[in-house]
Amino acid sequence: MSINRLGSLLDKYQQGESTPDENERVEKWFAEHGAIETQFEQMDEQAREAWVDALFADIELRNRQSDQPLKTKKLWWKITSAAAAVMVLGLSIYFYNNYQDGNNLINNDISSGKTGATLTLANGKQIRLADVKSGALATEGGTLISKTINGELVYVINGPGGVPGPNDATNVLSTAYGQWYLVSLPDQTKIWLNAGSTLKYPSNFDGYKERIVELSGEAYFEVSHLKDAQLRRLPFIVKTKNQRIIVLGTHFNINSYGDAPEETTTLLEGSILISALDALNSKTQDTTNNSHVLKPGQKAVYRNHKYVVAKADTAVAVAWKNGNFLLNGEPLDVVMAKVARWYNVEVIFTNDAAKKLRFEGSVPRTSDISGVLRRMMLTRTVDFEIVGNKVYVK
Repeated sequence: MSINRLGSLLDKYQQGESTPDENERVEKWFAEHGAIETQFEQMDEQAREAWVDALFADIELRNRQSDQPLKTKKLWWKITSAAAAVMVLGLSIYFYNNYQDGNNLINNDISSGKTGATLTLANGKQIRLADVKSGALATEGGTLISKTINGELVYVINGPGGVPGPNDATNVLSTAYGQWYLVSLPDQTKIWLNAGSTLKYPSNFDGYKERIVELSGEAYFEVSHLKDAQLRRLPFIVKTKNQRIIVLGTHFNINSYGDAPEETTTLLEGSILISALDALNSKTQDTTNNSHVLKPGQKAVYRNHKYVVAKADTAVAVAWKNGNFLLNGEPLDVVMAKVARWYNVEVIFTNDAAKKLRFEGSVPRTSDISGVLRRMMLTRTVDFEIVGNKVYVK
C-alpha cells in the first residue's frame, strides 16, 4: 500500500464512504497507534502528516517481514517486530501525551482577538466602534468621521477646518488586548493598530506645517503624500515614547509597547529618518548613534539609549497586520508577549529556560489560542496549560 493510498483510505473513512472491511482496518490502526478518530480529526496538518508517515512506516516494516527468505525470516521477524513495537509504543505515548495535554487546551480554549477599538473625540465622548453601526459618527473641525460597512474608521474633510491653534481637536483611537483596528486619516494615510495600542492624532491637518501623530503600542503605516497651499510637502511624523520618525510617504511598522525593553521600526517602502527623543532634547548627550535614515528592508532597534540598524525580516514584522503569527525563530518570550496581547491572557513562565526556545511555522491569527500553542507543543520541547485567563508555560 502506498502512502497516497493510505491517505485516501483515511479520507474515505472520515467521510463515511469506506467499506465495513476498510472501517475495521482503519479502527485497528487507530487502536494500535494510540489515537482515536476524534483526536485524529483535531490534529492540525503537520500532526496528521507525522501520524500518517509513522503509520506507513509501520506497515512497510510489517510487509517486509513477510517478504524475507525462510532461513532468515525468524530472525528478521524478531528484529522488525521489536522495531515496530517500539515505534508503535512511541507513537502511542506521543499521541497520548500530546492529546492529554491538548485536551486541557481544547477544554479551556480562548477565542482569537476581534476587530474593535474605542474612539475618544475631542470633547471626551467615547465611542466603542464594535458596538455602533456603519455610518456617520461625528463631525469635528470640518471633518466627517464615519465607520464603513467593512468596519474601517474613516476621516473625510467636508468643509473648511479653519486655522489650527493650541486647542485643536485631538482624537484618540485605542485598542484593548484582543482587539485591532484600521483607520484612514483625513490625508488618506492608513494605519493598522495592533492589540493594546493607542494612537493620538488631529481630526484635520489643515493649516499644519507637519502631520504629527503619537503612538504607544504597535501600528503599521501606509503614509500618503500631502502638500500645503504653497505645494510644499508636509512631512508625516510619528512620536513614540523614545523616538521621532519622519516620513514623506512610505510603508513601515513600529513596535513600541511600553512594557517592552526596546522599540523596533521596520521599513518596507520609501525612506524614513528616525531619531531618539532623549538625544533631540539634550544639548550635552552624544547623538552620534541616535539618528538614522532607514532603507527598505532595514529595521532599527532602539534599546538602552542606542540604535542598532540591521536587515529586517519584513514578513515577521507585518505578519500581525496580514493576519498571521509567524514563528520565524523569535524567542518564546517574545512570541508569548504577542499571544498575551492578541488573546487577552496573562502568560506565566514556570520554566525560565523556555523563554529562549525558538520555533518555526505560521498560524492564522483567527485560530483559537490552542491552535498556536499546540503547534509549538508538537516539538515536545515545551508544554502549556490554560487555567482561566492564565497560560502557564512549562
